[in-house]
Amino acid sequence: MVAGCASAEFAANKQKVTRYEPKLEKKANGLYYAAGQDKPHTGTHTAWYANGELAWVGHMKGGVRHGEYTQWRAVKDLLHVKGQYKDGERDGDWGQWYFNGHKEMTSTYTKGKAGNIVYYS
Repeated sequence: MVAGCASAEFAANKQKVTRYEPKLEKKANGLYYAAGQDKPHTGTHTAWYANGELAWVGHMKGGVRHGEYTQWRAVKDLLHVKGQYKDGERDGDWGQWYFNGHKEMTSTYTKGKAGNIVYYS
């Protein structure tokens, strides 16, 4: 399994994600490891759509998501999702945007639990 958001395989406008650096696999212990490595991944994890556009950039620490996560739609520079992870869970302010660039929703997470969700039309 490759790390990313739940809908990453067909994120944004159903454009398939085809390239990952590094390629990660989730092991039985629930942690992500870079291919061929025996220590959980710490560092950046980046993916690209088949059309060559950047899909997401996220950060990991000790095999779990930790730090800023940003995902774009398959259309150049069109932001889709942005937020923070802490110790593998969403934590802090998150936002999601429509295809037209307008804000779709915001929420504040605490230890993976969503709160203060606001939807925009």
